[in-house]
Amino acid sequence: MLVRRRGADNVKQRLQAVISLLADHPNSGRLTNKGYIRRAVVRPYPYVIFYRPDATGIVILGARHAARRPL
Repeated sequence: MLVRRRGADNVKQRLQAVISLLADHPNSGRLTNKGYIRRAVVRPYPYVIFYRPDATGIVILGARHAARRPL
């Protein structure tokens, strides 16, 4: 059980690090075909964060496993 918890903590820390990076550099993610939504891959984990920049930083629209169908 400890190994699973450690793995979950690693994923959580990486997600937080990517979100912090996006807050500092809001246009660093790729634009989706929607034109105003951006996406950032959370490497080395198979997760994608969908967000949009706004006047105060970024708005997180969602995060999902990369194996799922795209939005």
